[in-house]
Amino acid sequence: MALNLDKTSIRQWLIRWMVKLGRVKSVTMSADEINALLGENLPETFNIPVPGAKGEVIVQTAKISMPPLADHFVIHLFCALNIDSVANPIYRAHVDIEGVAWPAYNRENKQIFLTDIKVGKMTLIQDEYSLLKDTRQLMNSLVPEPIRSVFGVTVKTTLNVLSRGIYKDAKQYLSLYMLNNKQKILDYHKPDLEKVVKRLSDDAELNYYLDEHNFEEQLFAEFGKAVIVKNGELQFIFRH
Repeated sequence: MALNLDKTSIRQWLIRWMVKLGRVKSVTMSADEINALLGENLPETFNIPVPGAKGEVIVQTAKISMPPLADHFVIHLFCALNIDSVANPIYRAHVDIEGVAWPAYNRENKQIFLTDIKVGKMTLIQDEYSLLKDTRQLMNSLVPEPIRSVFGVTVKTTLNVLSRGIYKDAKQYLSLYMLNNKQKILDYHKPDLEKVVKRLSDDAELNYYLDEHNFEEQLFAEFGKAVIVKNGELQFIFRH
């Protein structure tokens, strides 16, 4: 008489006991597996403060790597930086951001997330997406029509209007555009971009909560101790 056994249930029972007895100390995850999960939650948009204008950063892709001798992730973010003034796009650029971060596990919330995020370098990508409105177009969008008609549009006129009008606080920022230098504008926004990257650790969409309906994840939720980077892999360490 053959026994009708549920092999999946038996396998899960055996694994559970092997974990409890300390025979299975950890499981691993590759960079490719992590990158596939990251891709499911992107793109993600963040607003940034811009004097007299509207700014947003769109994190379009995120990839991590784990060097064999490192205890951290190396993160590469491909982002779009968009600035609009008076409902007109005045600056647009793709930016490659590189940084490092460490994985962390909150046992109480069953949550895996990034911590201690540090930004290394930002690189301006010169591609077809890149846009910087020329000086004439920018001034036309900022100076009211009556003033343009009477005085014409000059750098001096524009800066005088900015000094007295609703854009007073934006004068210094918008003056950057008169230099016609995309890199200088990116340099101005670097502190805000760094804040966006560090906010990723607080973004619920980019944090991972263990699924209690998935056997492997439920097992780690019950017996998991820590999540670390070691030997080029993400390791899930069980407690005993």
